[in-house]
Amino acid sequence: MKRFLSHLIVFFVALLVGIGATVYCLRQRDHSHTFQSSLPSLLSDFQLVAESNEDWYIPKHTENGKPFPAKLDAGRTYILHHQPELADAEVFERTINLMRSKGINISEADDGSRIRKDGLSFRISFEDGVYAGYLQRWLSQNDPDASPADKCAFRDYVLVITQARLTQPAI
Repeated sequence: MKRFLSHLIVFFVALLVGIGATVYCLRQRDHSHTFQSSLPSLLSDFQLVAESNEDWYIPKHTENGKPFPAKLDAGRTYILHHQPELADAEVFERTINLMRSKGINISEADDGSRIRKDGLSFRISFEDGVYAGYLQRWLSQNDPDASPADKCAFRDYVLVITQARLTQPAI
C-alpha cells in the first residue's frame, strides 16, 4: 500500500511538472513570434502629408507634415514627401537599398519605361512580416503637385498598405 501511494504521489508530481512546463513553453513560443516592422525606420526620410482611401487619387494638401500613425492600416493610402527633395531615380535607389538593408522583402521594383505609360515614375512592392504594400510615384494628372497652381513644391509619393498583420504586445 505504501508503495502504491508513493507511486501515485510521484505520478501526480510528474503530471503537474509536465503541465507546468508545457504551459510555460507555449507562453514563451507565443511571445517569441511577436513581429516587428522595419517600415517605420524606412519612412524616416519621408514626411506624411495626407491620407486617403484611394491609391489612384492624391488629395490636395500642403507641405505641412503630420505624425505617422502608430499603426498603418490595410487599405489605407499615405501621401508622403521625401526629405530632402531628391530626383525620383535617387529616391528609388535609396529606398530600395534601405529596404534591402532592413531585411524587407521586395517583390517588385520597377523604375523602367514599362510603367511610365501607366503614369508612374516607379513602384516598389514589399513585405516585411507585418506590412505588405507598395510605394509609388505618380507622374500623371492624379498628382495635384503637378499643377502650377498648387502651393506644394514637393513631389508626392504614395504608400499603399495592402496587408497589416496584428502584432502581439510585448510583455
